[in-house]
Amino acid sequence: MCGTLFQGLTRPITPLGLTVLEMMRNSKGPWRYVNPGLRMYVDVTALVRSKSGRGYLLRLLPLADGRSGAVLPALLEDPRFGIIQRSFLESVRNAGKKCSSPQPARRKRSTSSTEQTATLGLMMGLIPGMFRPAFRPAAELRQALNYRKRLESELVLAEPASAVRRLEHIEQVLSRTINGLIQATLPGPSVGYIMLAVARRLLRGIAQPRELEAVLRGLPHNVTTEMDLELWQLAVSIRDDPVSRGEFLSKQPEELAAAYLAGKLPPQAQSGVRGFLARYGHRAVAEIDLGMPRWSREPDHILGMISNYLRVEDPEQAPDRQFARAAEHAEDRIRSLVERARARSPWRARALALSLHRVRQLAGLRELPKFYIVLVLGEMHRQLLRIGTELASAGTVAAADDVFFLDFDEIRVGLRGADLHGIVAAAAGCTTQNYDAGASRGCCCPTAPTSRPP
Repeated sequence: MCGTLFQGLTRPITPLGLTVLEMMRNSKGPWRYVNPGLRMYVDVTALVRSKSGRGYLLRLLPLADGRSGAVLPALLEDPRFGIIQRSFLESVRNAGKKCSSPQPARRKRSTSSTEQTATLGLMMGLIPGMFRPAFRPAAELRQALNYRKRLESELVLAEPASAVRRLEHIEQVLSRTINGLIQATLPGPSVGYIMLAVARRLLRGIAQPRELEAVLRGLPHNVTTEMDLELWQLAVSIRDDPVSRGEFLSKQPEELAAAYLAGKLPPQAQSGVRGFLARYGHRAVAEIDLGMPRWSREPDHILGMISNYLRVEDPEQAPDRQFARAAEHAEDRIRSLVERARARSPWRARALALSLHRVRQLAGLRELPKFYIVLVLGEMHRQLLRIGTELASAGTVAAADDVFFLDFDEIRVGLRGADLHGIVAAAAGCTTQNYDAGASRGCCCPTAPTSRPP
């Protein structure tokens, strides 16, 4: 199953981006990963050959990716994937045994013990955090949202720094931040969705499960929604300035981007875009790929969105109005469901009201772990570009962006003076070949690879 497709990536990932995703995944788990066509796949055979695992996939996969969910039922009819385990946990344990590579007995026990201890330590660290959002959701929100300052401080590299030191910093930053990031941001949304499951149980015989979908609309504390609303407010301020509005309506996004990077947009627009990118410039299209340009460097996408917002004439289609309507509809649905539960039992109604309000308070935090991971990737991307610039100046590669078609060992060799033009050309050619093959089947987005072979 294509894991990167869950993030909307149909295009191949740059080689260095794939390397970093491999570093981030749970190597201590039982799953086996493969990367055909520069895309990350996970082997879910253990799931599809388990009765309970099939149930999980059939329920959850359509929510994660509709295309994968659509083909799954036909796949389950294949006799090669017949059920051999009734227990999902038993299947996962067996998958882990099969995926383990042979090791000398003593070393295998030591490695297994270390990995199990690390995983157990992380899980045990999450358990206390699950109580705080359940009983003190406001405190959980503050901690999760304030974690950004701590994370940004951990990403700082003392300057001046050599290219070798930058590379060391990049390689170490994930191991220093990921566990803390998970512990700071995952408990809140996890409890939110646990409360959604509790609500679904309380509504058995009272409401259909699909009636709960409205409760998840217009969620507060969703960092992506908040970003979109900030972008709309920026568009409103540009619309109110005749000079800025004329500039955005008369020029293409790439022209606006060139003017912004040169500091030549009208003052109202220049200041507003600068402030927005100070908060969100680490993001990008296909942002989980480390090799993709960040908005702070190529703001074409954001400026194009502003231009589109300026063309919205119906006030009811404004993003803030749509969000407000969705939130109001969600609250109306909660009141309706609670009243229906009260007809069955006052206790059930109180429990349902508590559960659904926790959903509204916490489920919107689901975007925060990814947001912070992308913040880390954004800083890694910035440092890698500085390394790439040094390599290009030395003639080791043709352009700074070529660094994303190397792995860390190859970059290290390049910093010692080795010529990497051939390696970059081969890697970029592989990326282009996979991109073009996907595009010919209609399954790649129009975003081209960041580099092409010379």
